[in-house]
Amino acid sequence: MRRLIELMNAEDERVSYMATTAVLDRSGVKPIDYDPAEDQPQPSWDPGALDPKERENLKAYLVKMVRKAKP
Repeated sequence: MRRLIELMNAEDERVSYMATTAVLDRSGVKPIDYDPAEDQPQPSWDPGALDPKERENLKAYLVKMVRKAKP
């Protein structure tokens, strides 16, 4: 185990990686389950929660922006 810990600081990244992995395996540390859905940005607002008047206002703003962006 001491030798593995020494090898964790090896200059060769592959050796360091393998030694680190071996130390963690022997320590009982389990990898964290990765959920890719957690990396997806969540919308900060819900357009479905808008009332009809708010939707019309939003639509008007978007139409105005699109017309302004056209050359």
